[in-house]
Amino acid sequence: MSLYRKVLKWIPRPFREPLIRQMLQIRPFKDSEGYQVEIAKSRSDLEAAYRLLHECYVSMGIMDQHPSGLRCNLFSTLPYMTTIVAKKNGVVVGTVSVIKDSHIGLPSDSEYQKENDVLRNAGHRMIEVSCLAVAKEHRENHRISLHLMKYLYEYSYKNMKGDLLCATVHPRAFDFYSALLGFFRSGKVVEYPSVKGALAIHIALDLEVANRILKRVYEGYPTTKNLYAFMTSPIKTMLYPPAVNASVNPVMTPDLLKYFFVEKTALFRELNSEQRALVKSAYSLNFDLNDIKELDSSPDTRNSPFRFPMATPAAILTQDQIVFGKMQNLSLGGLYFETNEKLHNDKSLVVIFSIAGQPFRIPCEVRWRSDQPANGNQKGMGLEFMRADPRIRKILRQLHSVHNGDSQVVELKPVPKAA
Repeated sequence: MSLYRKVLKWIPRPFREPLIRQMLQIRPFKDSEGYQVEIAKSRSDLEAAYRLLHECYVSMGIMDQHPSGLRCNLFSTLPYMTTIVAKKNGVVVGTVSVIKDSHIGLPSDSEYQKENDVLRNAGHRMIEVSCLAVAKEHRENHRISLHLMKYLYEYSYKNMKGDLLCATVHPRAFDFYSALLGFFRSGKVVEYPSVKGALAIHIALDLEVANRILKRVYEGYPTTKNLYAFMTSPIKTMLYPPAVNASVNPVMTPDLLKYFFVEKTALFRELNSEQRALVKSAYSLNFDLNDIKELDSSPDTRNSPFRFPMATPAAILTQDQIVFGKMQNLSLGGLYFETNEKLHNDKSLVVIFSIAGQPFRIPCEVRWRSDQPANGNQKGMGLEFMRADPRIRKILRQLHSVHNGDSQVVELKPVPKAA
């Protein structure tokens, strides 16, 4: 432990956190410095991110050396996860990932299911922050880390439609996240299996409250120490994708999936049959993955259609009632309808919604209900369509088309700004 941390450890928290904020030095990236923060889309950027993460974890003793020199997992294969990179003159010097809560849950559910469910039950749309790594020569003053946090803060809220960040960190890192950004702690200290039993705690940040907290906490601070001003001011070198109805930005192609998870890491061979089926269904509308033999033993994906994340207002019409809510995810055969209202009856239902500028009015049936948030879903009900609408397949293919490092496959229509 450094002398700095030893000293801070003995200072009472009411004095410790202001001291940490006073020691902060903020230097926003300038155009002339060659920095850039964006989503990793190309093979080279993804590989550099996975390699940097591997190097950092091995050096900290929380991962054994892997023959590939890369670190990735099931979530790396799915559209629910976005990898963000900070680059200096085109070279990746920092990375972090964000994972949208879904029916498959979050990585931290392995040890903090109870804590996450409390937040889900409160109605939060959770995004897990994971896989933070910064090149050794760029760790001074947390400059890269702060820019990565700024990027994921905005991306998680505007693009992924989340309202709460969660993460697992070493207990000694909590003061940094609490003092600077307002994270709160939930749950006890555990030995986290995915990092060789290193100690971990669960932390979270309400994005809709954080702005008010940061504004109050940093009032009167000079620009070089004012994290609120930094987090809310635009930086030209931060490149965000357009915000669309879909709340994920897929980047994986068949070639990338095969390269990273067959040729480099053999991850697909380590997945169970249900996990392989999930991977196949995630890309079934746009890609045929049958030529990846490692996925051959997957169950029939027609019986487990992928649920594409959405965040779109919707309504259910009955003979005597209109129920308002939100479409939380959408598949070819149905959707999850989020609402706090109750249906008077389940007969003759019609669900109404609009995506990509096209209105839909589809007869449906309630297949199941959720009286409290669970598995990434808020309180509501699963609806099955009584007839297929071919437009849904086309729109889902467009909204979830993969963006590679060179160009966008389709032109996506941005979500209109609220009045």
